[in-house]
Amino acid sequence: MFDIEAFPTPVDDFFPAAIPMAPSEGEDSVAPETPSARAAAAKRAEAERKREERAKRKADGVPDPRAVDAAVIGAFVAACARRGHGRTIAQTKSLSGLAITLQDIVAGAMQELVEVKGIGQQQAKRAILVRLGLAR
Repeated sequence: MFDIEAFPTPVDDFFPAAIPMAPSEGEDSVAPETPSARAAAAKRAEAERKREERAKRKADGVPDPRAVDAAVIGAFVAACARRGHGRTIAQTKSLSGLAITLQDIVAGAMQELVEVKGIGQQQAKRAILVRLGLAR
């Protein structure tokens, strides 16, 4: 079979040591940036920018646009339900003659943002009107 005594001792003498790969004189020690690394850095920078933007809006008392959208949609759904539009559509198979006032939507969204989310009335009203394209 094999003679165990035939292997060199210690084993470290048998395998060569790793050679450190230090940069040569004048070479840059940083690896070149890959396209995926650039994309990841850009994504991190954009995420940081958005975090700062959200923090500034929050400090100014301006509601998050997603919260405003949700409040407007919720107000629209509630107004449809209050007026029985779902039942009317099911019976007539038509949308004609259905109406919801802008007041219904703004009032419902205001209630959600002010009473539920705790946003100031002026900030909530401004955000809703801007989101609906009625103010700048």
